[in-house]
Amino acid sequence: MAQDDDLVEETRTVPVGAYRPRVTEFGTTEELLAGIHDLIGHLNTNFIVANGAKSRPHPPKPFPRPETARDRARKRWAATDVLDIVSAVTPHAAERVRRSLGIAPDDE
Repeated sequence: MAQDDDLVEETRTVPVGAYRPRVTEFGTTEELLAGIHDLIGHLNTNFIVANGAKSRPHPPKPFPRPETARDRARKRWAATDVLDIVSAVTPHAAERVRRSLGIAPDDE
């Protein structure tokens, strides 16, 4: 990709953010390697703490895994929970929060 101008132009609209592999490129082997990566990160953190670090190190970042339907559902549930709280506390701001969270308006 570093030298392919056409590929860069094609991926121009791809949002920049945390990398998450596609489900099709993440099999059993990759899941096992990701688990090993996460465990080594935790062992490294424990080793630093056990050897008398002056400050507590940041927890290790887990290896990115594909986004699943459960992940998307949790995001939707969290967004609707926020909307429920905002609607109960400040009803006048509910529509603005609904738009910012990308939740469709209720058909009442």
